[in-house]
Amino acid sequence: MKLNLILLIFGVLPVSLLCSLSEFIQNYGMASEESAAAAQPVEQAPTETGVKAESTATEPPLAPTDTTAPSVQVEAEPTITPTEAAPPTEAPSVAEQNSAPNVITWSGEDQPIAYGDTAQGTIAQIGDRHTYVFEGQEGEHVTASLKANRFKLYLMRPDERVWDCPTLNSDCLIDNVELPETGQYTLIVDGDGEHVGDYTVTLFQMENLSQPINYGETNEGTLSVIGDQRYYTFEGQEGEHVTASLKANRFKLYLMRPDERVWDCPTLNSDCLIDNVELPETGQYTLIVDGDGKHVGDYTVTLVKNSH
Repeated sequence: MKLNLILLIFGVLPVSLLCSLSEFIQNYGMASEESAAAAQPVEQAPTETGVKAESTATEPPLAPTDTTAPSVQVEAEPTITPTEAAPPTEAPSVAEQNSAPNVITWSGEDQPIAYGDTAQGTIAQIGDRHTYVFEGQEGEHVTASLKANRFKLYLMRPDERVWDCPTLNSDCLIDNVELPETGQYTLIVDGDGEHVGDYTVTLFQMENLSQPINYGETNEGTLSVIGDQRYYTFEGQEGEHVTASLKANRFKLYLMRPDERVWDCPTLNSDCLIDNVELPETGQYTLIVDGDGKHVGDYTVTLVKNSH
């Protein structure tokens, strides 16, 4: 349309000029359309500021719910097997103590010593003392012996009262004493003045071998350890006259009354006799066979009721 109008206006122009002008107008029109097309704004999808785009990822499916009640496993209670308590440790017998003594050496004040132990030491300076301690139980009978050159031996009780040897010689013996209470007891080896030198001290727990004896009976036995004793008990009546005899190698025989006073043999020899004594009261009497220090061996004891 634009081209026809131009031809009408410029009909009087030469043909060559019109062809050039026509080509120019066509090129101009195409360029205008391309520029217009380029100038058109491109529409974009609107976006909202601050709004997070939805994720297109899909969540994994939930695990199926088990509606069955879970089983509860109940553990069985363990079976408890009762254990027996270990029996208390007993002191070795007198025979065991004598046959295989445990030898220890004094190493300082209040050295522990046990029943059956033999301790060795040396008093090197005048006035020195060596002490040994042990735990004693009420009612136990113990013997302590010392071999030394005129030393003294003491056995101190928990209340600090003491037993000691009756004489000073090469063998000192505290013979078969009964412990009056439970507690710590102390053996004291004392040079006793100016004496020094080596010593050996032994502690024994004595067996309380007591058995009944009747009038007219004879019993035989053996003392195997220094300081050992045997006991024979009978029920005596006030006014009765009794005789007790012992055959042994220089043993001692005692007859103890209910008040713990005693009769004994007047001499030490192979035959020991407590002859025709009158019992002062009714009660339990005890015959005691004693090795009297270092003597051991066999014996025979007899009890007789006299007819006045």
